[in-house]
Amino acid sequence: MKLRIALLCVLTLAVGLTSHAQKGYIDSLRTVFQNEKDPAKKIDVFYAIAFEVALDNPALQFAYADSIAALAKKSGYRKADAMVHYLRGHGYLDEQKPDLALEEFREEWRIYKEIGDKKEEPTALGNLAQAWSDLNNTDSAVVYYFASIKLDEELGNLLDASIDYNNIGNLYSDDGAYDKAIELFEKSLNIRKQLGVEKRYVQCYHNLAVAYGRKKDFAKAEEYARIGLEYAVKYENTAYAGFITNSMGNDLNAEGRSREAIPWLEQAYGHFSALGHKYYQAYPLYNLSIAYTQIGQPARGLEYARKGYGIVEENNFG
Repeated sequence: MKLRIALLCVLTLAVGLTSHAQKGYIDSLRTVFQNEKDPAKKIDVFYAIAFEVALDNPALQFAYADSIAALAKKSGYRKADAMVHYLRGHGYLDEQKPDLALEEFREEWRIYKEIGDKKEEPTALGNLAQAWSDLNNTDSAVVYYFASIKLDEELGNLLDASIDYNNIGNLYSDDGAYDKAIELFEKSLNIRKQLGVEKRYVQCYHNLAVAYGRKKDFAKAEEYARIGLEYAVKYENTAYAGFITNSMGNDLNAEGRSREAIPWLEQAYGHFSALGHKYYQAYPLYNLSIAYTQIGQPARGLEYARKGYGIVEENNFG
């Protein structure tokens, strides 16, 4: 089971949107768990439940890890020990303790190597990369991501490999190595085009737009943003429609190009409002308040600022 995340905010938003649908799925898993007789399969189902529950309640990962450890002790199912380290590792990441997460993921990887489960090794390597990234050690993170990619490509898991190309690209983009980042985002996109997974193009176009925006090549950034937005709308991915338009507006605004930024930011606010996601509505509202003030409309800017501040206060966003 893989958990590959290029953007934490994407996961956060997805959690808020899918929790209702997840409940029915979790309930069905619990029924399977109760009826399953094989100890190993029972643990596999329990792990799937833990994975889903943790999306909404990350703090429960430790409790689920302890339960799986107890089940593993009775059954002797070695793979379950790796599951325990996976859950604890991500629990520590959520607590912003990447040093402790790193040790858990090292154990996860060691166990998969020990039992010869090559199929799960890329996940453990990706987890190690994520921990190193959270420790602000880009070089080590990149090493583990490429190791994960190598195994994924050997196993034919090309979509997983493309996800890690995006992950590495995001690290380079955050470090200001935009040309390196762009090369990897294009590689990820090409893999997805070869696979024909059109609905997965949007992440790559968003990343490319952000990288070109940071590079101050706004013509190219806008080109990719518009393509990404088309795919987001086509596949009703309103979350990414919001991310794309907000990023484009934010970058233009930061360059003092507020008149160009406003239409993008208003789109972003519209997308996030359609989702009913208050946290993300605050971002374009904040930028709109700045943009309107910069173009000589302070009253309009104050209106957006008050609206954004109201959301922050109402929802206790610190």
